[in-house]
Amino acid sequence: MATATHTLTNLATRVGRLKHWQVFIPIVAMFLLIGVHQANKMNSYLANRDTPDFEAFDALFVENMLLSMPVFAVLLFWIWSVAYCSIVRAPKINRSAATRAAIALLFAFAYMGVSPWIFPLPSTIQDPLVPMEIVGVLHMSAVFGMVYAFGVAAKALVSAESNSLAIFHEYLGTFVLIWFFPIGIWNVQPRMNAVVDHLPTEPTTST
Repeated sequence: MATATHTLTNLATRVGRLKHWQVFIPIVAMFLLIGVHQANKMNSYLANRDTPDFEAFDALFVENMLLSMPVFAVLLFWIWSVAYCSIVRAPKINRSAATRAAIALLFAFAYMGVSPWIFPLPSTIQDPLVPMEIVGVLHMSAVFGMVYAFGVAAKALVSAESNSLAIFHEYLGTFVLIWFFPIGIWNVQPRMNAVVDHLPTEPTTST
């Protein structure tokens, strides 16, 4: 467990040292490839169908979600990297916040992974597989988890930059930039570079 944690924290530090274009270009390219692939499949489907086939739409939805999982994983790990590397240097922020942010992001990732099988699809909309109340609670929990993790990352980054504990209005702008991924990378990643420059190559994980 300690080895896995050490590997993850070292990888987060490596991510923090990447240039903004090194983070932005691969992720945007992945998004575009998925979008083009799905658009081609949809156009092909519509060109050969006179009436909608809801089960075919289900298959496209599930495929799109599964293809998006790697991109989503990269996004969430980038968020956690911002949080972890900043918390290491930020004053007065408990390092357990990085753990809580990781748990919140993992829950959001898991929810996205299982959503094609629990969310009512077009072909099952009259007889949902799971009551909408449960789906709603899971969805809102995942959104709340992401908002929490984004807030931790933004607060920690601004705190590390100012060498003081940031308050809400001071890191709100950074939170918005992180939320508007991947555009925010162009502002956040250079600031991450400056923060990580103050860290050793392999930061310790002790509290």
